[in-house]
Amino acid sequence: MKSDSLYPIALRRRARSGLVGLMVLALVAIATSTAQAGGFTINAVFETSWINNAPAAATADVNAVIKEFEADFTNPVKITIQFGWGDVASTAANPGGIAIAGGAAAYFPQLYNANPAQYTLTQTEKLITDHAAAHPENQPINTAAPNLPMAYPNPGGSTNFFVSDAEYKALTGKAQNTDAIDGYVGVAAKDPWSFGAAAGAAGTEYFRGALEHEITHDMGRFDAAYVVGNGGNPSYLTPLDFYKINANNATLDPTRSVTRFSIDGGKTFYPGYTFNASSDTSDWNNLPDNSFNTSLGTFQSVTPTDLVEMQALGWDPAVPEPGTWLLLGTGILALITAARK
Repeated sequence: MKSDSLYPIALRRRARSGLVGLMVLALVAIATSTAQAGGFTINAVFETSWINNAPAAATADVNAVIKEFEADFTNPVKITIQFGWGDVASTAANPGGIAIAGGAAAYFPQLYNANPAQYTLTQTEKLITDHAAAHPENQPINTAAPNLPMAYPNPGGSTNFFVSDAEYKALTGKAQNTDAIDGYVGVAAKDPWSFGAAAGAAGTEYFRGALEHEITHDMGRFDAAYVVGNGGNPSYLTPLDFYKINANNATLDPTRSVTRFSIDGGKTFYPGYTFNASSDTSDWNNLPDNSFNTSLGTFQSVTPTDLVEMQALGWDPAVPEPGTWLLLGTGILALITAARK
């Protein structure tokens, strides 16, 4: 009798154990599908200056940030970023490179050309609207698409748009030219860098934050207004200009002025997220703990609003596939049913 009475209990325990296993498998599947569904990869190329002079901890941080962004975004593309230690863009097209005296910098291969502005307003907006239609999971770009302007005046400057190689890949899934390198990052060799995931001591500069900052510039977080004086008009526009609203008159403003971040044409804003008007106009102003801030800090990270900005530029978020959620939901429902019995 004891064995008979224990038998169904054992069965229930096995069933519950199996359901727990199913849930664990579903969670693993979610993690796997989230990380792998898009297949986004960043290929790092290290210049001789980096290979010969950069500490191993710097290379480890590059790999950590690459892994971070590969998990954040799912566009099925590969971008190649070249890293220099003490210089940036030390390539055959620019043999001497550009010396980096302090901090870090990003550079685009198209800027070797005399006129990097390549697309009209209509063509640029079509890149965004086409991508939005194909990716409903990317809510920021789908919010932006119906709020793009009918016109975008840039008095004294071109009304054409520069689109970086990496961002073009994100928006279209293909390359816009034959460039082997999609973007360059260079870091100062003598800065007081702090490496690793932990915050650095006072007076140091957080290396991972600098990498997050410059790599995302290469990915399209770029605005040309910083090259002209305050209030001046840039020589060309970029997709980031669609999200810069003048703080005084609530209009789109591509100049080196005080502008606020909005993805719906100025209907709503992200409190505290204002673009810098005295240095790099594609960076945030006075957000010292943010990797997209205009200056370095002892610790900086990428925030949810930063990810909204990148998604509005065409980088799709990592979301589980619908079938994976169904599997998890089925397991949870079955476990609840078994528990009640």
